[in-house]
Amino acid sequence: MPIVDIIKNDDSFLNGGMGSKSVLAWKYLHEDFNNGSTLIVNEAEEAVFFSDGIGTQVFQGGRYTLDTGNNAFINPFRRLFTGGVNGFSAKVYFVNLDHKLALNWGTSSPILVRDPKLKLQTSVRARGTYSAQVVDSKKFVVKLVGNNIQLFTQEEFNQYFRSAFLQYITDTIQQYIVDSGREILDVIGRKTQLAESIQPLLEQ
Repeated sequence: MPIVDIIKNDDSFLNGGMGSKSVLAWKYLHEDFNNGSTLIVNEAEEAVFFSDGIGTQVFQGGRYTLDTGNNAFINPFRRLFTGGVNGFSAKVYFVNLDHKLALNWGTSSPILVRDPKLKLQTSVRARGTYSAQVVDSKKFVVKLVGNNIQLFTQEEFNQYFRSAFLQYITDTIQQYIVDSGREILDVIGRKTQLAESIQPLLEQ
């Protein structure tokens, strides 16, 4: 592996040369860096450093010189196979903070329910949209991306949350209809109240 002096989010290496469109997180290709390396972080992103599998430091937009004086994560140094050059090893993720997602969801199959008033079994479907944006880069990488994945895209994000959302949405809709004591047609007209009952579950 080459020893790198400049660490930055370079679209020419990203996503097979396709650039950063729809990419939410991308692991820098190299992991060995010289002491005194320059880190360049764009304004709309953050860089998350991992050492031994632990997220150790987050850098916001700006230009940084990485040394032991201001970055504890690269201490102690290890001597790389570069003729005695002092350096450090880390995994670096660039996380896109500017990319707001507006994504659609819908139940893949009808939800079976019993009309509380008519006592007849019927089925309903649900669909809607949700928006999302990364606000905690370290938590996003640790909990969702994982520090061994090279690339995490909007499509992968949507696939993950669509399945997670539907698990809660289906159960909540069924329970809401039962607890309402109303005819299903009446419940359909109360979409705002239904959405408010689902939101706390999705924010957990």
